[in-house]
Amino acid sequence: VTVAFRPGWAQTGVDAATVKATLRKDGKDTVVTPKVDAPKNEIAIDASSLADGKYTLLVDASDRVGRVAPSLRLVFWVEAKAYDWRDAVIY
Repeated sequence: VTVAFRPGWAQTGVDAATVKATLRKDGKDTVVTPKVDAPKNEIAIDASSLADGKYTLLVDASDRVGRVAPSLRLVFWVEAKAYDWRDAVIY
């Protein structure tokens, strides 16, 4: 999972030292170590070995002058078989 940190008008970029990521599954939080590419303002979390289930990824970061970005909350599912939307109820 890769997310982009979009700096505001000051274009100060992400402060790699402030990036924190937490993975939540079944009510249990696990701190994960993100890989930060500061020149590209990208934050990557390895999700390749996760078991099936519903997850929530929480990412917090600040820019290089200390402004805190709003927390990112990303909910996703890992499944052995790709989900088929054709029979989904959408309301």
